[in-house]
Formats: sequence, C-alpha cells, structure tokens
Amino acid sequence: MILSDADDGRTVDVAPHAMVRVHLHAIRGVHQTWVWDVPAAASPAVLSRSSGSTPPSGDAEAGFHAVDKGVTDITAHRRCVPDPGHVCPLVVISWTITVAARWAGRSRACQAAP
Repeated sequence: MILSDADDGRTVDVAPHAMVRVHLHAIRGVHQTWVWDVPAAASPAVLSRSSGSTPPSGDAEAGFHAVDKGVTDITAHRRCVPDPGHVCPLVVISWTITVAARWAGRSRACQAAP
C-alpha cells in the first residue's frame, strides 16, 4: 500500500506483515519551499519503520511493516523553508493517517503456522 499527501485523515486496514509506504511531496512557492519531516508511527510495536528519508527536494519517504495487531497513527509535518533573504509564516502542517493492523480474527501465532 502506498500513501500520499491526498491520504491525510484516512483510516486504512492492513494485513499481517503488510508493507505500508508513504511518499509526501514538498510544495515550492514563491521564495519558499514547504518541506516534510520523516513520517513516524506512534506505535512502533504495531508498525515498525524500515526506512525513511527526506531528500533535498523536501519530499519525505518512509516504509513500515505491520508487525503486530493494533491501531496506530503515522504522522509527518510540513514546514516552510524560505529562500535566502525571505521569510516564512510560522506554521506547521500535520499529515496523519490511522492504520489498523488486523489479523483476520485469528491469533498471530495461527497466522504464522505452516
């Protein structure tokens, strides 16, 4: 599953051991760029982050694995970075999705059994 800027506020269900990828895009304005920090899961016991980066463009990318059942949020923040000699508003914009890792009514041990 790949999530992007447009998924803000959604709730998604994932299966056991599912991979969730987040790709958020920076916004270039007049004399400023709105950049992201690396997305993070509120509960790494449910979603473990396996990768995360913020390239020079200001985009953000992260990968998560569903490691246990439960519900957690993934959150990132966008802030303004001004060009030299310019200023930005003191605003931080949050992006959040809720992820529900469900084990289809069976225990995790049963899911892993051969």
